[in-house]
Amino acid sequence: MAVDLFARSLPVWPPGDPGNATDTIIGGVHFNVTTLNYWNYTLYEGNWTLSNWSRCYLVDQPYTPPLLLTNGTFVNSTWCYLATLPSGPRANTGVGFAVAFALCLIFVLVNLTRHGKLYLPAEKRFYPIGRRWQWYWASFICATALIGLFTGIDVDRYRVVELPLVLNVFFWFLMNMGSIALVWESVRHWGSWMERQFIDPNPFVLQQTDRRGMFEFWLPLFFYLWWWLDFFLVIPRNWGAVELQRSPEQTILKAIPAATDIRFKIAPFLLFISWLTILVSLWHSVRHYEARNRGWLNRIIGFIRYVPFRFLFMIPLSLAVIAYQALAAWEFNYSPLKKDTNLVAMYVGGYVPALLLVIILCVSGFLRPNEDKELIRQRRERGTELDRELGIRHKPAWWKRVRGEVGTGDAVRDQLYRNSHRSTSICSFREAGFTTT
Repeated sequence: MAVDLFARSLPVWPPGDPGNATDTIIGGVHFNVTTLNYWNYTLYEGNWTLSNWSRCYLVDQPYTPPLLLTNGTFVNSTWCYLATLPSGPRANTGVGFAVAFALCLIFVLVNLTRHGKLYLPAEKRFYPIGRRWQWYWASFICATALIGLFTGIDVDRYRVVELPLVLNVFFWFLMNMGSIALVWESVRHWGSWMERQFIDPNPFVLQQTDRRGMFEFWLPLFFYLWWWLDFFLVIPRNWGAVELQRSPEQTILKAIPAATDIRFKIAPFLLFISWLTILVSLWHSVRHYEARNRGWLNRIIGFIRYVPFRFLFMIPLSLAVIAYQALAAWEFNYSPLKKDTNLVAMYVGGYVPALLLVIILCVSGFLRPNEDKELIRQRRERGTELDRELGIRHKPAWWKRVRGEVGTGDAVRDQLYRNSHRSTSICSFREAGFTTT
C-alpha cells in the first residue's frame, strides 16, 4: 500500500521515447524521469517552470537546459526569478504615470524654493519649516510613486511572482500615506497662515496658551497618532506571502489570505480618522480666523466661501485614496497586490488621486505669492491707510531730486558733504560782507 501511495504522488511527465519508461521530452530535450523524481522536481506547464521548492528553472525554449546531471544539476539553466518576458500593459501604463510624477517633482521643487524662501525674520510662533512641509510631502509622494512604478515594470516581465510585486505595492502604500499627510499639512498650514495675518497688526490679540492655541497644539499630534498606527499596521509585515501567486491553488491558499488579512482591513479606517481630523482642522481655522455668520445655512455657505478652492478638490481626492485602499483590502481582484489585477481600477483608484493632489498643489503654488512678500504688501497698505487717516502726505520721489537730497549710497558721506558745503557757503557770505544768523 505504501508503494502505491508513493507511486500516485509522483508527478506526471510528458511522454518521451517509445519503449523507454524513464525518458521524458521537455522543450525538445530528453531528460531522465528517475533523476527528476529523485530530486523531487515538478513540471508546471502553466508557466513552463521546473521546481523542487528550493530551485526553479525555466524549461521552455529558448531557455530549456540541454543536460541534467545525476546530482540534480541542470547545465546552462536559466533561473526562474529573472525578467525574461516582454513588458506588459501594467508596466507600460506604469511608465506613463512615472513620467507624470517625475514632471510634477520638478514643479514641486520649484514651488518649494519659491514659497520656502524667507524675506522677513523668522518668528518663533511661525517656524519656516511649517510652510515647507506640504512641499516635502509632495516630494515624498513623487519619489515613492517613481520607485514603485519603475519596480512594477518587472511584475509583467517575471515568469514567477517575485520581489518586484512586493516593492511595487510597498511603495504604493507609502504613497497613500504621503497623500493623506500632504492634504493635512496643506490644511494645517493654511490655518497657520490665516492666524499669522490675523495677529500681524496686533500680536497680542490672540494668546498661544488659550483654548484655541492648545487645540491647535494637540490636533497635529492626534492626526499623526492615527497616521503612524496605519504605518505600523501595513508596513512592518512578512511580505513574502504576497509573492505566493505561482499557481491558482497557491494564490487561493496563500496570497489571498495574506493580501486581505485583518491588518489590511483595519488600516483604511485609521486613515479615515486622520481624514476626519483634516476636516476638523479646516473647520477650526474658518471658525477662528474668518468672519462669523449667523444661522446654520449662512455658516455652511460661509464655510464653503472661505475655504480655499483647492481644498474643495484635495479633500475628496484624499478620501478616494482611502476608499480604494479599503476596496483592495476586501476585494483581491481589484488589489494592486494581485499580479494580474484589474489595471483600470489599480491606476485610476490607486495612482490618479495622488497625481491630481500633487498637480493641484503645484498649480495653486504658482498662483499664490510668497507669504513673506504678501505680508510685506499688507503692512505697506496698512501704513498707507494710517497715513491717510492722520493726514500725512509723503512727498513724491522727484521731490528730493529737485532739492538735491538724492543720496549717493553712503549716508555718512552725504551728511559730511552737506555740512562742508554749508560751512563753505557761510564763509563766502561773510567774506562778501554779509552777516548770517
